[in-house]
Amino acid sequence: MRYSLSDLPPLLQRVVDGTTESPTAGGPISQRDLEAGGEARGPERPAAFFDHINLDEALELYAVVRTLAPKHSLEIGFCSGVSGLAILQALHDAGGGIHHVCDPFQTTYAGRRGLDNVAAAGFSALLDFHEDYPEMVVPRLPPIQFCFIDASHLFDLSILDFVLADKRLEVGGILALHDLWMPALQAVVRYVLSNRSYRIHHSSGVVPQPARGLKAEAKRWVAAVLRRLPRAEQYFTSSVLQPWESLGITNLVFLEKTDGDERDWKTHRPF
Repeated sequence: MRYSLSDLPPLLQRVVDGTTESPTAGGPISQRDLEAGGEARGPERPAAFFDHINLDEALELYAVVRTLAPKHSLEIGFCSGVSGLAILQALHDAGGGIHHVCDPFQTTYAGRRGLDNVAAAGFSALLDFHEDYPEMVVPRLPPIQFCFIDASHLFDLSILDFVLADKRLEVGGILALHDLWMPALQAVVRYVLSNRSYRIHHSSGVVPQPARGLKAEAKRWVAAVLRRLPRAEQYFTSSVLQPWESLGITNLVFLEKTDGDERDWKTHRPF
């Protein structure tokens, strides 16, 4: 089933229309303000949303969660709550569920705007919020069927977030990561696909095409030549033999868990 921006929470729809009032200052927030909101860093910018996914990504999140209909979902990193609102709306429309959120900086960084926006949208009853680090919260959660990670973006901490979430994520569940333009997060995805039982989940059913452009084409051509060399995998890294541009991954990726963790203790596959 296909969804549209009209399926997103009315609070986000009003942002599209340029009519949302700021919770901290008067005046409408335009679409330009929303897209430029990543520069905001506190109450000095009178905006309801900042440091967030864009509206197309919000719709992707909504579609995946609405279809999956999880009883319990998890979000690591919350900020102003755009992704959270999309997930909560999907849970509501799918018949209910609990969305567990970890954000240790909701007050100090976001000024509690994420929580304010959830309250304004009327979804507080579906939210289980923890202003603490995920390692203190996630192990105590019930099994989850969906997780969205958009937190520190550092490789080691993002791997920690993945490991914590994976231990609670049921087989068949989906884990999403944002900001895949960052090399650190590309490395996280490569690790997961190479070493764990996950596969890319295409929410629309259409497999995205590899990136175009002269640079991307050159990388794929070089990789194709190198893969023909004897024992190429011993001399070249996976990133050289399979360039990121060839994976068809956009800025938001969904990974489906296909099995439990049955690795031998010596297992390690280059990524």
